[in-house]
Amino acid sequence: MKVELKIFCTLLDEANVEESVSSKDCNSYLLHHVLMPLIWGETVLVKNIDFTQFDRDDVHTLADYYESLEMQGRKLMELVGAIAAIEPEACKVRRFC
Repeated sequence: MKVELKIFCTLLDEANVEESVSSKDCNSYLLHHVLMPLIWGETVLVKNIDFTQFDRDDVHTLADYYESLEMQGRKLMELVGAIAAIEPEACKVRRFC
């Protein structure tokens, strides 16, 4: 598969830009003291969680936020895989800048 860089850049410019996932509706405590440490591989003990800082709806909102992040991550990895699979091809004609 051959990709013309100029055409590829034009298509990227014209592509529908998907909004980044917003954390504005997420409970700050859950986001910073539970989710982010878990994402970074840290241990979060249940005994250290302050359950007075959030309610049940906050947990569902945080789960939806995480699901959206995961979906965008998957889409990005698919794009990276597709681009990485393209074999580079040298220009057949000399070009000078």
